[in-house]
Amino acid sequence: MHQTLYTAESRPGKVALAALLASLALTSAGFGATPTEGHLASGGPPVEWAGPTFTAAVTAGTTAGCFDVFGRPSQVLATTGPTACDLFTLFVDLDPSFWVGKVGGVTVELGEFGGNDFELIVYRRNADGTRGAQVATSATANPEESVTIENASGGYYVVATPYTVVSSSYRGRAELTYSTGGSAVTSYLHDLSEPIPGVTVQNAILEHDRIPAPDGTLLDAWVLRPNIPGPAPVILEVTPYYGGGSPMDPDNVLAGNFRNVSGRFVPLGYAVAIASVRGTGNSEGCFSMGGPAEARDTAAIVGWYASRVWSNGKVGMMGVSYPGTTPQDVWVESPPGLATIVPISGISDLYKYNFVNGVHIDPQGYAFNTYFWGMVGLSPVGLNGGNQLRDPVNVPGAIVGEVCPEQIWVQEAQLSSAGDGNKDGYWQLRDFLAELGQAPDRERASVFYIHGLQDWNVKPHHMEDWLPAVQATGVPFKAWLGQWGHAYPDRSDWWTVATAWFDQFLKGRDTGILDAPAVQVEDDDGRWRHEKEWPPRRVKQITLRPWADGTLQPAAGTGSVAYHDSNGLSLPVGTELITGPDRVVFVSEPLEKDLHLSGLPRFEADVTASGDRAGLVLTLAERTATGDRAFNYAAVSLNHVRSLASGAPSVAGVKQRVGVNFFPQDDVIHAGSRIVLIAAGNTVPGSQPGPDLQPVSSGSEITLDLGGAKLILPVDRTLVFE
Repeated sequence: MHQTLYTAESRPGKVALAALLASLALTSAGFGATPTEGHLASGGPPVEWAGPTFTAAVTAGTTAGCFDVFGRPSQVLATTGPTACDLFTLFVDLDPSFWVGKVGGVTVELGEFGGNDFELIVYRRNADGTRGAQVATSATANPEESVTIENASGGYYVVATPYTVVSSSYRGRAELTYSTGGSAVTSYLHDLSEPIPGVTVQNAILEHDRIPAPDGTLLDAWVLRPNIPGPAPVILEVTPYYGGGSPMDPDNVLAGNFRNVSGRFVPLGYAVAIASVRGTGNSEGCFSMGGPAEARDTAAIVGWYASRVWSNGKVGMMGVSYPGTTPQDVWVESPPGLATIVPISGISDLYKYNFVNGVHIDPQGYAFNTYFWGMVGLSPVGLNGGNQLRDPVNVPGAIVGEVCPEQIWVQEAQLSSAGDGNKDGYWQLRDFLAELGQAPDRERASVFYIHGLQDWNVKPHHMEDWLPAVQATGVPFKAWLGQWGHAYPDRSDWWTVATAWFDQFLKGRDTGILDAPAVQVEDDDGRWRHEKEWPPRRVKQITLRPWADGTLQPAAGTGSVAYHDSNGLSLPVGTELITGPDRVVFVSEPLEKDLHLSGLPRFEADVTASGDRAGLVLTLAERTATGDRAFNYAAVSLNHVRSLASGAPSVAGVKQRVGVNFFPQDDVIHAGSRIVLIAAGNTVPGSQPGPDLQPVSSGSEITLDLGGAKLILPVDRTLVFE
């Protein structure tokens, strides 16, 4: 549904601008839209039209110029002055029964009028051709107006009126936008695998494998497969967290997830396998923390299990965190036998785990590589003797005091980036999106992508470019995005839907999973809904602009504001965020309706720092009667605006045009609340978790030029809730 921030009457500067344009008005006439009417039908193309050029026109929302005293369309339409108006007749060739079981309608848009401002009003067309009741209206100060005619059927008059137009035409478009309803995913499912009589985890076959990597390194793996005569597909986890030894040993705490997955899938006829990445657990070699060698190793493990005599040749990968990262890495490689991946809270770019647009994540941006070596049982030489402390046994690749070239490189990369924040060659080799771009046309496996929107470990910005790129490959795709942290999805139907997905792609069964909507996303009001893709494309972009008086308004601001970034130090929590020397705060008028933000809000402005090193950090909040709720954040190093790979050593006194996305989120700002935008040296904490950042700053005054500054909010208009 269309969301309205301001009524026409409340817009700033209305009277002065109206007087100006009225003084410029000339007498002229036009002949309306081209074409003058169009028909929209199920399965047909969208209807499009072009409006005439309006000059010096101000109507303040009135449509009197479009209709005569009898309510019929005027024969001559003015394109200037206070009665300017344009009209298009839209026929929706659908019977009302078409909408049974569907949610949505016909979306009508006006756009391409630049900095001018039109308003959109839709009336029902009566059978005798006269104007009927008003059914929808859009009045926002943006380069696009949009409404949805719910359950549309019959004729309509689409009216364009210039609110304040110096000189501009417009483009119109109408198309069907609907969903088949908000049924639960499980309602689409059928023919799922049932437990096989007599098949249990207890009587399954446990095998220990030493799998050769392409360079001869032996990788440690275990598989538990059902004791059945027929072939079995494989669900595989590749991880650095598994120390080795039998995964069925109840004292092996590192294999708890393996036993959980096995308990659910082995009785259904699946084999479940776990393998340690090189240099961890009982796998030989040196841990390189991602990179090309690790992807090739994972491909070798996939190939091994796809080629076993007891295997049906299909392998699916699933895991959380680093075990959710290895599936995405090898998916780019597209090895034979890999039929699907289910990455959960996975990393798409190792640099992004440590930095947000050049801004250090605390503590990852300073010490991730070092503490991660210790986490998996590998200590740098000179600390604890270089032992792999978690190994239950010694293997040739885990020699006490062993020095690996990869280990030195990993530590050097961390030290270098901790200082400059650059995405150098080390990180570029661990960017899966870049790898995908080098070989975009390979045939790849299906993807069931899962990520918590409150995951501030592997933060949501990992899906920012990765998710659209995966969807653009055209592989069978599904996504679950919801309000949980670094964990499995918080949905009661998780294991049922996972079974349907694996049955579809590992057993070749038609389970109905591909008939369900491709995306389920949960907003921060706790409501699940369906989307065709995410971020949704059919969003309304609402633009607000910061003013020097501390307000957010539709019209462009003037002048500039400045604050001191306090060396990037963390800011105190407050019930209401106020402007001070360490921040600037901008606040909108109260919202008339709920505003549903879905995707990536964006901020653009000309920014100048007085010091050599500085960052721009932004917080979005909802202001209610009880205080401010921070719900989204953005950060960019001003030294890395032009290049992540090579940051500028100094930006002192340099004005830069900065455009930065907020984290991907799905948030509701409620009617009566105000939107709050804060610019400061760090994020402003709120009532819910957020990212831990520690920007590198030499202590700067940050100046925002408000003339071109704008906050762009993506508003979802087709909400279909479960």
